Amino acid sequence: MKLKYIILTIGLIVLAHLIILFVCFYQPDDSKTSNVPEKLESPKNVVKNDGSATVQPANPASGVAAVQPVSESRNRQYPPFNFQTAWKGVIPDLPASAGTRAGILVDADTGNVLWDKQASTPVQIASMTKLMTLLLACEDIQAGRNGITLQSPVKVSSAAMKIGGSQVWLDPKETFPLEELLKAVAIKSANDAAYQVAEFLGQGDVYGFVGRMNRRAREIGMKNTHFHNPHGLPGKTSAE
Repeated sequence: MKLKYIILTIGLIVLAHLIILFVCFYQPDDSKTSNVPEKLESPKNVVKNDGSATVQPANPASGVAAVQPVSESRNRQYPPFNFQTAWKGVIPDLPASAGTRAGILVDADTGNVLWDKQASTPVQIASMTKLMTLLLACEDIQAGRNGITLQSPVKVSSAAMKIGGSQVWLDPKETFPLEELLKAVAIKSANDAAYQVAEFLGQGDVYGFVGRMNRRAREIGMKNTHFHNPHGLPGKTSAE
């Protein structure tokens, strides 16, 4: 009787191992999935005359569904801020909020302000300035302005090398794709890279690019914001 149970146990163990091997190593026959296209062609970016861009399949006849148009930040309208929903000042459960000079937390989709502490008080935004520099760069690339792409070569200038603070130590002997400089701005918060991007997109006129930053700020409703440079370092004058 005991031998019978021993043989049964061994049989169950062997069966369990066979099931595990089947699950781990079984591969379905791809040739039977005839409904899946053999090859999906890469989508193409199509730039319109108005500067907007959409993504379409390379071969519409292939049956591959078209990718929806890229959202256009210029045309999106956000609701006005509703301060009636805001918690004012210090949040008891967040002790760090007591040491915060000013701040605001907003649900962008609804416009409801969740937290407000002296939100209307002007403050220096430092490296947040670079967000506008990056925005203009991305919009120029998307629109193909002056033929600019992520791979456009950018020669480092002596002026960019002299910018201090957080930097990636650009050298005038170097040339980088625009994409690499944008990464340095976004990841390292590099002031020299931000200056170089502004100089490149402004075709040598950095302060002309700063003028674009301020015009774009007004277009998107930043009525109380004024930029003095593309990186956010303190300037030489009291206004800056």
